[in-house]
Amino acid sequence: MRQQIQTYTHVQETAATTWNINHNLRCLPVVDVIVEIDGALQTILPLSIAHTDDMNTVITFSEARSGTARLA
Repeated sequence: MRQQIQTYTHVQETAATTWNINHNLRCLPVVDVIVEIDGALQTILPLSIAHTDDMNTVITFSEARSGTARLA
């Protein structure tokens, strides 16, 4: 039997250097960060991704960004 993977999508509408994400996944998820740069959506590597526990993740950038984080 296949186990279903839980996911969470965080939308950061206001640009910030730190995104605090309460995802409630009860794991340390893989994180993809998508932001708009020069009018195009791009996946980027932030300055850091820290899992404070199995329900919360903090993403830090060198400059304020808005966009989306997908966690799984």
